[in-house]
Amino acid sequence: MTKKDNHSRGLGRPTMNDVAKTAGVSPVSVSRVINNHPSVKEGTKTLVRNAMQKLGYFPNAAAQAMRTNKTDTIGVIITDIANSANGHILQGAEEVCNNADKLMIATSSGFDINRESQLIDHMQRRRVDGIILQTGHEESEELHQMIKNCTVPIVVLDRDLPFEIDSVKCEHYHAAREAVGLLISLGHRRIGMIAAEMTTRPGHDRVKGYRDELESANIPLDETLIRAGSHLSEHGYHETISLLSSDNPPTALFAGGNHLQIGALKAIKALNKKIPDDLSFIGADEATVSALYTPPITTINRDMRLLGKKAAELLLSRINKSISDEVRNTLLPSEVILRSSCALLKKG
Repeated sequence: MTKKDNHSRGLGRPTMNDVAKTAGVSPVSVSRVINNHPSVKEGTKTLVRNAMQKLGYFPNAAAQAMRTNKTDTIGVIITDIANSANGHILQGAEEVCNNADKLMIATSSGFDINRESQLIDHMQRRRVDGIILQTGHEESEELHQMIKNCTVPIVVLDRDLPFEIDSVKCEHYHAAREAVGLLISLGHRRIGMIAAEMTTRPGHDRVKGYRDELESANIPLDETLIRAGSHLSEHGYHETISLLSSDNPPTALFAGGNHLQIGALKAIKALNKKIPDDLSFIGADEATVSALYTPPITTINRDMRLLGKKAAELLLSRINKSISDEVRNTLLPSEVILRSSCALLKKG
């Protein structure tokens, strides 16, 4: 009975000495193969790897980490794992990690500041080589200090922090201005704005873009038309109901987030309103799904998969020290995709 048979029956794991004996080499040679030592000949590598496969031997990751001070593990902390946009981020990051033979561990904070701090601490304790962080609380001084004190490199995802740190962001402000400008060009003056948390870059940048475009067009700002505070579809639904049921409802609506868009469209349907006959509408962050609505929805699109890829590439470059110590900030574009959900304001 072979060692692999013994292991499958729970009778013990094969050791490095077993691999050396099976391969006909020394334990030192086995160790060098496992640790990718440059002096090992290809023939020796083949013998050792074949023996490892035959015996079912796997190197002790903890022991390797102690020797190399690396675990080949990347941690990703996002705000909401149920958000499809974040799913695309994880896909992009995972692609890069897989190609680099790194393990990616992803978890979510649920926009809980205490949970974010705990997760950063847990990641460090588990000796990840670096962290990709999407915080839900840009203004938290406690979180700022924890990031500054972190013992591994961190790349921040699409957030503005008040100190220098590696980041990959999307452009939101100008895209929001373009979207609102489109509605203004169609004659709309009462434009509702539903936005996410103002403690995150997509939330405050899109609201700022909305405000500045109205000001640029000399349209008085009505604060009651701005409904910011949550990225959830429930927020989009309830605020859309509130806006469209008011005495002076908007003639156009801008939903600044994919879940906000879903909630808003549910509310519009519940009120038996027709797009664009009764209401012009612009969404965000759900370009593919937006095209499937009737009519297809004009939307702000950004490449979330690319966002994840760029963040992972930057983090691995920082871990491998293949770039200078200078802080890197990458800005990715957003675009307004014109479809059929906006129309000229009807006279009277």
